Amino acid sequence: MKSIVLFNKYFKIAVFISIIAILASCSSSKKNILTPQGWVVIGETKANFIRETDVIKIYSLDKYTDVRFRVEDRAIKISDMNIFFENGDKLTPNVKDVIEADQYSKIINLADNGKKLDRIEFKYRTTGSILKGRGKIIVIGKPYTGF
Repeated sequence: MKSIVLFNKYFKIAVFISIIAILASCSSSKKNILTPQGWVVIGETKANFIRETDVIKIYSLDKYTDVRFRVEDRAIKISDMNIFFENGDKLTPNVKDVIEADQYSKIINLADNGKKLDRIEFKYRTTGSILKGRGKIIVIGKPYTGF
């Protein structure tokens, strides 16, 4: 009888610890990204150390007047960028530069009345030592407000 009581006690403790572990694992581990007022995050990607082409598909139905990107964790050397619009047009801004970690690119104006984005294509690589990790690009856009 005593062994059943001990079993029930340990079973309840095990269930309680399991529930706590499950709840802790369900919390968001994503870092919050602070954007300037009036801007929203529209995509992100991580850069490798070799020259890489990456496409960020934009799933938003909003129109945007401007875009820019923020580099986090490591400096990234941008060699080319193409912005594709929903109507098939393409914009190739001159962004050949090294953007340091925790810095923003220049603002790229799309249209005063806003344009719907389809995707953004980057050609880039992370600079520096491979031992220190990869850089991350976060694309933000300024939604067209209609005013």
